[in-house]
Amino acid sequence: MGAGKSTVGKLLANKFGMSFIDTDREIEKDAGMSISRIFSVKGESYFRSLESAYLNEIINSHTQHVISCGGGFPLNPGALMQMKQVGVVVYLNCEPKLAYSRIKNQNNRPLKDSEGVFIERYNLRKETYENADVICDANGSIEHVLMTLSNSLTQFNF
Repeated sequence: MGAGKSTVGKLLANKFGMSFIDTDREIEKDAGMSISRIFSVKGESYFRSLESAYLNEIINSHTQHVISCGGGFPLNPGALMQMKQVGVVVYLNCEPKLAYSRIKNQNNRPLKDSEGVFIERYNLRKETYENADVICDANGSIEHVLMTLSNSLTQFNF
């Protein structure tokens, strides 16, 4: 959360001529409620099941996309391996204090909590995230992140 997945993802999809899918936005459309509302009414495990089902749908479409998934999705058992089997997994590595500063005033973020809890959650997830195919420093400007990531992805023949 706050690393720039949606912003960078849209720009990257445009650059490589692919469609962009933000799983959170699609789940919100399908569920008819915000992610925050899903979390509060039905719980995180329900949301994670929706997320898994939606990603399976995308994967089974056999169409190339740039996909931005929720920050907790790779923690689902087998999710990261499944993602790697069908595409390139990118981790936008952002200092947690910077990521928190980007989202701290947004009320539509589930699991935002306090800065301390946010950083703790990030640190618990980091080891999983570091198993991505490409790790990109997301602490700079969007332009810098996009350029760095584009250069890193050329090895995958897009």
